[in-house]
Amino acid sequence: MSLFNYAEIQTMLPHRYPFLLIDAVLSLEANRSIVAVKCVTGTEPCYARLPEELTSRHIVYPRCLIVESFSQAGA
Repeated sequence: MSLFNYAEIQTMLPHRYPFLLIDAVLSLEANRSIVAVKCVTGTEPCYARLPEELTSRHIVYPRCLIVESFSQAGA
């Protein structure tokens, strides 16, 4: 069960799809830690123009989006 769902996160952050990179917050200890979830699917915009012959092993979520999701979780 999540502490905050997607709709609740939208009230806290100004970001919207496709730039809102947090789908749920599972736990939060103020000023210490947070566990947040980003559900990554094949329909993500970053995968839109990849060649079809790539296997799932060659498809990696972009590092810049990982860092941005960390930043959003911290906010």
